[in-house]
Order: sequence, then structure tokens, then C-alpha cells
Amino acid sequence: MRVIAGIARGRPLRSVESRSVRPTSDKVKEATFAMLEAEAFKRGLAEPGYLADVDEGVGGPWQKVLDLYAGSGALGIEALSRGAESVDFVEADARAREVIGENLRRTGLKGSARIHGIRVEAAISTFAHPYDLILLDPPYGEPALELVFHQLCESVLIGASTFVVLEHSRTREAPSKCGRLRLLKTRIHGGTAISLYAADHQE
Repeated sequence: MRVIAGIARGRPLRSVESRSVRPTSDKVKEATFAMLEAEAFKRGLAEPGYLADVDEGVGGPWQKVLDLYAGSGALGIEALSRGAESVDFVEADARAREVIGENLRRTGLKGSARIHGIRVEAAISTFAHPYDLILLDPPYGEPALELVFHQLCESVLIGASTFVVLEHSRTREAPSKCGRLRLLKTRIHGGTAISLYAADHQE
């Protein structure tokens, strides 16, 4: 597992050795950010080749990022590498939080991150500002996922320009609309589905 692009590209990342944490493969991670960047280009949030600007210290299309069910932190770290200003990592598992900290040190991105040792439900109900990008990679068997996702959709974390990525099993259908969010597209990679959402009025 490694950082795919941006200022920390090629840096190796440690994975979490836990049955409750399912790591996102590099292939799925690459597909996730390809979807996001295609949407950013479409909406004029970034220009093709923007990663070259990121390497020169210019930020990417998403500045404030929230990584829920963060696991090893691979998704949030990829966002930081691609120009995000800051990432809040939410992970209840103590071993996983240690891995996130180590991966941030490995990539030199620790100064742009905060790690929160709380449950996702608590983060959604207590964090008080919208994010540009929210990443969810829950365990596929997470029983509370539907409730948590609807809680997120109705929360103050969703702003006018928020994008949400939900990674889920291909056998689990993502809702076409949820609160202020609507489903833009879903891509299938093996047993994994990646569903991209945006605020309802965005075109």
C-alpha cells in the first residue's frame, strides 16, 4: 500500500492488522480519486495537470477533508498528498489510530492532520462546520451504516460544495438521494462499489 499521487507519491503506508478494519486497495483508492478529479474538472474546481501545481505548493480542489472510518488513514493521506489543506481522521480503534499517526509521519503530512479517537456517530453529531470532501470507508458488515449515512446527510457537515464518497460492497445498493445529497455515479471494482455524492443543487 502506498500514496499514489501528489507531494508524497510513492511513499509506503502501513496497513492495520485488525479484523474490524478493511484496508482500501491501491486500485480502489486510485479509482476513487479518478472519479473525484473528473468531477472537479467538470465543475471547474481544478484544471487537468493540477497535481503539478500541488507539487509546487498550490492546493488542490478540496481543502477541508473528513475521513470517517479512517482505518490506516490511506484515503485521507491521499487527499493531503493531492493538495488538501487539512484532514480530520475519525477512527475508534486505538491500534488503527497508531497506524494513522505512523503513516502521517512516513509521508511528512502530520502537521496537516488531526486524529479523533471517537465513533463516527459522535463525530457527525459534534463537529460543527462543513467539509469540502467527506470520505467513508466503513466495514462492509457495519450494521449502523444506513443510519449513520442518513445522519451525515442531514448534518451541518454537508455544505453547498461538499462531495461525499461512500465505499461499500457491490451487493449493497447506495441510495440515489439522501438529505441534501444526490448520487452522481457508482463505479464497481471487484467486490467493491464506490458511490460519489454531491449537494443536490450542484450541476
